[in-house]
Amino acid sequence: MQNVVGIRFKDTGKIYDFDPGDLELKTGDLVIVDSEKGNVIGKVVKETYAIDVIPSPRKVLRKASEEDLRRIEENEKLKIETSEFCRIRIKEMALPMRLVETELSFDGSKAIFYFTSEGRVDFRELVKDLAAKFKTRIEMKQIGVRDEARFLGGFGCCGRTLCCETFIKDFEPVSIRMAKKQELALNPAKISGVCGRLMCCLVFEYEIYDEIKKDRTELRSTEKSSSEPDDRTSVSPAELKIQDRPPSPRTKAEGINDASASKGKAASLSPVTGQKNVKEERFPAISDAKRKRRRRRRRRGPEGNTQQS
Repeated sequence: MQNVVGIRFKDTGKIYDFDPGDLELKTGDLVIVDSEKGNVIGKVVKETYAIDVIPSPRKVLRKASEEDLRRIEENEKLKIETSEFCRIRIKEMALPMRLVETELSFDGSKAIFYFTSEGRVDFRELVKDLAAKFKTRIEMKQIGVRDEARFLGGFGCCGRTLCCETFIKDFEPVSIRMAKKQELALNPAKISGVCGRLMCCLVFEYEIYDEIKKDRTELRSTEKSSSEPDDRTSVSPAELKIQDRPPSPRTKAEGINDASASKGKAASLSPVTGQKNVKEERFPAISDAKRKRRRRRRRRGPEGNTQQS
């Protein structure tokens, strides 16, 4: 195990582990540390704690002295001057970009300019002018609208300081599905933050809503199965298809023939069993006198016409 301290370089930045060595540090102390960008001033946010051994941890060089604090004040004044000059040059060159923040290294060897733009920008001439003016290394970084809101700060619709400005370290992806799951009104004005994107706080309670909805679904299915017993017989999918299939023309014709045949049935009671005996007749019964009259008409021809010899 190795003892380290947690140091943050920005108010809303990540916390990095540094080896304090023999220094006794407390929360809130300003220290000078050795980083990849050179000597940088940071703030202790976590006192000494033990972690797994790191191969080559960066070290805390010293506590910030009065001279270091005076240098920080000078860097702040220089930061304002560089920002104003950069904005003037951007306006003169008519570049499609907007300067958001300027950051100077502790020793003044590098200046970083953060800007926003809808597309790529050719800022080579701007970098030349800045380097010639301030005699330092210039670096330009393009950021998104969320990082812009973090730098500028502000207040959300809840009335509190923006989450990205206070405690959010990394931006997680936010989708409209999260708003639907929480049954919020899908009005862009109500679910969007000051940056114009979906509010980061939609992520905070999404997992809780998801778990609650799953529990409700399981509870409803359990209550339904216990309160309404299933008395239906099981039917195979093939039988369901047969039942739902519409009758064919042949089946309809057979049904019509069956109905017409049933009309020609004569029912009578059996003297032995007392039940109905169904006697099928192809044609209804016709008397002999009626048959003779029909034969005579056929021989004579239509009524009213006399046969001529």
